[in-house]
Amino acid sequence: HALSLIERKKNTTVPFFLFYAFHLVHTPLQVPQSYLDRIDKIVKKPFDTQNRRLYAAMVLYLDEAVGELVNKLQESNLWDNTLLVFVADNGGPIYEPGAANNFPRRGGKYNDFQGGINTNAFVSGGFVPEDVRGTSYDDVISISDWYTTFCALANVSHEDNMARRAGLPPVDGKNQWNAIIQETEFGPRH
Repeated sequence: HALSLIERKKNTTVPFFLFYAFHLVHTPLQVPQSYLDRIDKIVKKPFDTQNRRLYAAMVLYLDEAVGELVNKLQESNLWDNTLLVFVADNGGPIYEPGAANNFPRRGGKYNDFQGGINTNAFVSGGFVPEDVRGTSYDDVISISDWYTTFCALANVSHEDNMARRAGLPPVDGKNQWNAIIQETEFGPRH
């Protein structure tokens, strides 16, 4: 569906937002046999468990799906103005059947140890300034910061006036874009 949305986008000058929540690397662990066959050819050392093998094949599937999206954005002349953000909602599940590995962090999904709450993430796309492509940013970005960051990039307010009028707390997120592209620490959170 995401590929067809990109394909149908005729006006490449009008920005759009596409949120694609992959559910590929998640229980139940299942993947087409062709990916299991391919992972067996890629990974020469035998897997510790069948679930670990399934998990690795699912990640291979995810990698290819993301690659298809990137290729479609490039073919559609949208890549140069694209910001691709790849982020997980939690650390990998280290229980069976989850079969993830968060080493060197302790713990995993469903707990508050670093392996459960820290995830790897990356930004890519032509929107990322060339001088910071391929660099690392090691400070903390909360999942709640992405909304505020996207709003700032789109030049719209992150304030939720309806929620404020209803007495709800403000959006809890900080614009992290300058910290990411300048590789600076954001500073203490409050």
